[in-house]
Amino acid sequence: MKYAKFLSDDESAYIEWVGSLFSEGFIKRTYDLNDNITFEQKFIDDKGKTICKFFYENGSIFCEYEATFFPDNKSGLFIEFYENGKIRVKGQFSESHFGYRVGKWIFKNENGSLDEIEKYKLEEELWDNGIIKTLKA
Repeated sequence: MKYAKFLSDDESAYIEWVGSLFSEGFIKRTYDLNDNITFEQKFIDDKGKTICKFFYENGSIFCEYEATFFPDNKSGLFIEFYENGKIRVKGQFSESHFGYRVGKWIFKNENGSLDEIEKYKLEEELWDNGIIKTLKA
């Protein structure tokens, strides 16, 4: 198993790598300068599918979601938590168009009661050759 832990270029965080870069099982973690975990990304297949987690200062999970290669490429289940561990938001991002909300998103209050439900639909407008012209969310 390969392992590295180093100070980021801007010296604002520590970065830890465990396993073979960008292959199934590879884990990237980021820690603040006090060595508290702030982010974790685990590759769950060799096609770039990952599970990303961000953490509160106390170590509890702030949010967890699926992404493809890079944390900004949200593409699947997304869950955000209150600091007390209760779910704040739960929904899906498009698997084919990163970062676009699709389906039903549930928003809850800090006590766990339902706040609201929003529904999202992604529509594609295509050129004659099949290439995407526009996306409407």
